[in-house]
Amino acid sequence: MKKTFYLTVFCIVGLCFSKQSVNDSAIQKRIRAKLKPIRQCYQQQVLKDPSLAGKLSYKFVIGLKGRVTAVRLVENSLNNLIVETCVAHEIAKIQFPKPKKGIVEVVYPFTFNSK
Repeated sequence: MKKTFYLTVFCIVGLCFSKQSVNDSAIQKRIRAKLKPIRQCYQQQVLKDPSLAGKLSYKFVIGLKGRVTAVRLVENSLNNLIVETCVAHEIAKIQFPKPKKGIVEVVYPFTFNSK
């Protein structure tokens, strides 16, 4: 039987050094486009531990060219190093629009559960 996995994404975007430097909806759109590989990070581990569930919040910086220049885990109730590392790696690969007014700092939470 195929198991369905859910990934709930709530966005708290806007911790920007320069307001309106990158549109919040553009950030969310780019992250949502990467949800499949982010889900796969979780799905691989939940097969080994069906009770695996929790929230990971990452703080990342969008540099002047739109590339992620730093990713840091700031909240963790999942407690699975493999998922934590995999999600951080996927975030680092996202190409965002170039900020108009300097670098942008974003906090983005992901909630994982297998129900």
